[in-house]
Amino acid sequence: MRPGAAGGALLLTAVHCTQAAPSPSAGDSGMDALDTTPDTTSALDAHHQDSASARDARPRRDTSADTSMAWRGPARLSETGLYADPSRRTLAEGVLSFTPRYELWTDGASKRRYLLLPAGSRINTADPDHWRFPQGTRLWKEFRAGDRLLETRLLQKVGPGDGMDAWQVVAYVWNDDETDALAAPNGLENPRGASHHVPSIEECQQCHRNVRDVVIGVSALQLAGAPGTGSLADLGARGWLSDPLAEAPSIPGEAAVREALGYLHGNCGHCHNDDSYFHLESALRLRLSVRDRDPAGTPTYRTAINVPMFHFYDGIQLGVVPGEPARSQLWVRMSVRDLWAMPNLGSLRPDPEGLATVRAWILSLRPGG
Repeated sequence: MRPGAAGGALLLTAVHCTQAAPSPSAGDSGMDALDTTPDTTSALDAHHQDSASARDARPRRDTSADTSMAWRGPARLSETGLYADPSRRTLAEGVLSFTPRYELWTDGASKRRYLLLPAGSRINTADPDHWRFPQGTRLWKEFRAGDRLLETRLLQKVGPGDGMDAWQVVAYVWNDDETDALAAPNGLENPRGASHHVPSIEECQQCHRNVRDVVIGVSALQLAGAPGTGSLADLGARGWLSDPLAEAPSIPGEAAVREALGYLHGNCGHCHNDDSYFHLESALRLRLSVRDRDPAGTPTYRTAINVPMFHFYDGIQLGVVPGEPARSQLWVRMSVRDLWAMPNLGSLRPDPEGLATVRAWILSLRPGG
C-alpha cells in the first residue's frame, strides 16, 4: 500500500505515529553527493518524485497568531543568565560550554551549547541512562547560519520532579545588531533572512517530552567523547555528577557500526524509546544504553533489522535489510522530506553525512543476518 491510500482519519493517525515532517523548498533533497550506485539511484529518484508532489500539501501548523503559547519567562535572552556582558557575549560565571558526541542534524546550522547548574547542586546520575537535573538548571543552544546569529533556545527547570511539566522552553530570535534576542514563543520562519525555522514552544515540547527529564544532549553516552570542557570527565571532576561512572561508556561495534548506532541514538533515539509518548504505536527503538556491550543486543538491532515496521512505504516494510539500503525503510525515509519523512521535526533537508553513515552500516551487515 502506498502512503496516502488510506482514508483521512487513518492517514492522520499513521502519519502522527510514523513521524511526518516539515516541508522543504524545491531542490532541498540533499542527495546529490550521497549515492550514485545503480542499486539505489532509481529507487531514490522515484521517492523524490513522490516527495516533490507531496511537499505543498504537507500539514504544518501556523502558530504565528497562537495566543495559547504565552511565555511568562524572560522576554530577552540577556535576562536569562547566559551572559555576563550580552554586548560582548561574555559568558556568565559558572556557564559551561559542551558538545554532544553525536550532534542533532539541523540542516547544516552551526551550534553552540551551554549548561548552568545552581550553585552547589549536582545532576542525579544514579541511573546513568536517565539523568535527573536539579531545579534551577538552565541550558542554551545557539544557532548560526554562517556568521549570522539566528536564534538561541532556552531550557530551564522551574519546578521539582521530572518531565515537561517541570521545565520551560522557548527560542529567542536575535536582532540584526546581534546585541540581544527576543523570545518567540510562537516560532518564526526565516529569521534574519535565513532559510531556517525557529520552533514554537509546542514544537520544542514534541521532542523534549519524550525523555524522562527533558534534556536530550547532556548524558553519559553523549559526553563520553574527547576530553575537555563539558565532557563527562570534566563534569565528574567538577563534582557536578552524583554518581560518576568508573569508566567512560562506549558504543559497541566496529567503526561503521558504532558511528551508525551513535548517529541514530543522537538523532532519533529521543523519540524512538520506551518513554516516548507514542511508544505503543511504534516498536522501533533507537536509544542506546551505557550497558550495551554487543551491537546485536542493542535495541536498534533487535527492533530494526529484518523487522516489519508499522506500515509500508512504497512497498518497503522492513526497517533494515542487511546489505540493501534502498530496501531499508529506515534509510529511505531518512532520505526524503515528504509526509513520511524521518525526522518529523527540525529539518527541511536530509543529512548527507548521516545518510552516508547509516548506508555504510547497512552495507556492512550480512544478508540474512
